[in-house]
Amino acid sequence: MRPSPFEDGITPLDADNLNERTVYAIGDLDALLTQNKTNLVAAINENKNSIDALPNKWNAAFYLDPISGSDDNPGTENAPFLTIEKAIESIPPGGIGTIYLKAATTFLINKNIALRGRRVKLTKWGTGDNPIITTVVSEGTDTVVLNYIGVDGGHINFDKVDLLLPEYNGDKPAHSTYNSLLIPRYNSYGAVGISFHYNKIILNRDFKLINGFNYGGGYDFLVSQFWGTEIVVNSANARLLQAYYSPTALQFGVVTITDNTDSNISLPDLIDGISRNPDGTPRNVLSNVSL
Repeated sequence: MRPSPFEDGITPLDADNLNERTVYAIGDLDALLTQNKTNLVAAINENKNSIDALPNKWNAAFYLDPISGSDDNPGTENAPFLTIEKAIESIPPGGIGTIYLKAATTFLINKNIALRGRRVKLTKWGTGDNPIITTVVSEGTDTVVLNYIGVDGGHINFDKVDLLLPEYNGDKPAHSTYNSLLIPRYNSYGAVGISFHYNKIILNRDFKLINGFNYGGGYDFLVSQFWGTEIVVNSANARLLQAYYSPTALQFGVVTITDNTDSNISLPDLIDGISRNPDGTPRNVLSNVSL
């Protein structure tokens, strides 16, 4: 049992006999308590600000208009952003958000974007045709490359948003890696999810919608869903997916193919990179479609 201050020769302070050293000690203690109080109030305010910011991190919503928008705007319905890049980058890494794209407009991916664990839904805003997302084609010495969204963790959902792999009339082939609109890759956030709902995907040239075989080493695990999607194939060399060696789970529901080639294209024809067991069954790709 701990002794009271009055036991074992310990006496309370005598206000009439305080020496100089004791006064300094009391002064230091008072300053320390005051500083701790200041630090505590600051910490409480900082935590409160962080808590107040949680809705922006975990339920962000931004609006885009490629005609009247500006990336200097706050991204609201009345003052929308201009670009997809600005909207995605305005969601903190690891955060969740919905991006509303103005109906009946076209959005261009002007630079490479990293998802960085975000969970993002891109959907239609307003009435009219689905908005379209396409990307820039750049010519190199021997090949052409596409600007892309790097899906390094997290999930991206294209809901009532059409995707257009661009047309290119030159004679240079696509780069072996940077030839797609979406690139899933290794990351610190875990599995990668990419889904498409009630939209149209238009495949052109020798470009790919998703290319998982990239210089970053591919991905840990990819889950991709196509639901209510029309796939328009304008080239027998175009692909929906280039799979990596790692597990890939594909789900197709109410998917139609419009084949504008003479090659009688089916879903398995649009998927490359399938590793097979000795009996011919796929080893790295699980699908509800016979591959």
